[in-house]
Amino acid sequence: MMKRSGFFVFALLFSLRLSAQEVDTLLLLQAVEVQGVQQPNRRQPALQVYQVDSLLRRSLVAGSVADWLALQGPVSLRSYGPAGLATASVRGAGSQQMALLWDGMSLLNPMNSTVDLNLLPLWLFSDVQLQTGSSASDFSSGAIGGALHLGQALPEADHLALFTEARSFGDFSGGWAATHRGKRWWLSSRGHRRTADNDFPYVNTAKPGAPEERLAHGATASTGLMHEIGWLPAQNHRLRLRWWYQANDRQLPASMTSSASSASQADTASRVLLSYHFGWRHWGVQARAAYLKELNAYTDPQQGFRERHRFQALLNELQLQYCSERPWQASLLLQQAHYWAQSPNYADRITQSRYALVPTLRYQNRHSTSQLQVRVEQVDGQLVPITP
Repeated sequence: MMKRSGFFVFALLFSLRLSAQEVDTLLLLQAVEVQGVQQPNRRQPALQVYQVDSLLRRSLVAGSVADWLALQGPVSLRSYGPAGLATASVRGAGSQQMALLWDGMSLLNPMNSTVDLNLLPLWLFSDVQLQTGSSASDFSSGAIGGALHLGQALPEADHLALFTEARSFGDFSGGWAATHRGKRWWLSSRGHRRTADNDFPYVNTAKPGAPEERLAHGATASTGLMHEIGWLPAQNHRLRLRWWYQANDRQLPASMTSSASSASQADTASRVLLSYHFGWRHWGVQARAAYLKELNAYTDPQQGFRERHRFQALLNELQLQYCSERPWQASLLLQQAHYWAQSPNYADRITQSRYALVPTLRYQNRHSTSQLQVRVEQVDGQLVPITP
C-alpha cells in the first residue's frame, strides 16, 4: 500500500511539471529611451532627503505641506490652527532659515523670509522633498537648516485624475489633474479648491469655569492652479513654461480672552517659471527665469486696519555642468535676483538687487561624497562675506 501511494505522488508531480513546460510565451517589448537629467535639488549633498510617502499622500489628497510635515520628517512644526500660520524648524534652525524652492528657484519673500506651509497644497505638486543640512552656499543664507523642494515630474502619458472629499466642520475639497503627452510636446493642468468652516468645539481655559465653546470666525478658502506647457525642439533640448496661481482667504478668530473678531487676511500669489535644459555628452546647460508677484491684504474693521503688502521678484539663473565618466563633477552657477516691495510701514518702494557666483567641484563614489563649493555674492553693489 505504501509503494502504490508513493508512486501516485511521484506521477502527479511529474505530470504537473510536464504540463507547465508546455506553455511558452514570448513577449516583445518596445525600446525605451532613458535620459538622465540632474535636477536642481540634487546640487547639494544633503544629510537626508525625505519624500512624501505614497500611502500618506493618498490620505492627504486635500492636505497641505504642513499636514505632511506634521506626520512625517524630522521637523518641529509650529502651527496656529487651520486658519493660522504654520512654520517649520529643521535641525534647530528657525523658520526663516529654511529655503522654499520651486524647481530650484527660491520663493522666499525678503519682507519677512517666512514660509506659511498651510498655503502650499500637496495636490499641485508631483514631487515634494525635504532636504536637511546646511545649503547656504547653494541657496543663499536662507537655507542654513535645510530646504523644501517643490516640483513637477515630466509627464510620460495621457492622464486624468479627479477627487472630491468631505470632512467634519464644513470641510469640502476637490481637484483635478490632467495631462496630454504628444511626441515632442505636452500639456498639463492641475487645480485645487478647498473650503472649511472650522467651527469645532474647544474648552476655553482662559475663561472662568473653562466653558466649552465653538470656534467662531475661523473659516478658510483656498484655490490653486498649476498649468504647464512643454516642448522638445530637438534632441537633448527641453523647454518648459509653468504658471502657478494661489489664492487663500482666511478669517482670523479672536483670542481666547476676546469676545469676537472681524479680522481677515487674503494671500494671493502668481508665479511664472520658464526653464531650458540642454545636454550633450558630458556637458549640461540649465537656464531658468521666474517672475513672482504676491499680495497680502489684512483687514480689521473693528480696529480700522486695512493694509496691503505687495512683493515682486525677477529671478534668473544659469548653470553649466560637466560630468565625466570618472567620479568627478564640476559646475558653475550664476544667479541674479531683483526684488520690489511695497508696504504701509515704508514711505517708498523698497528694492534690492543680488548677484551670485557659485563654483562647485564634487567627488562621488559608492561609499562617500565630497564637495567643495563657494558662494560669492553681491547685494546692492556691496560684496557680502563669502559662504563656503
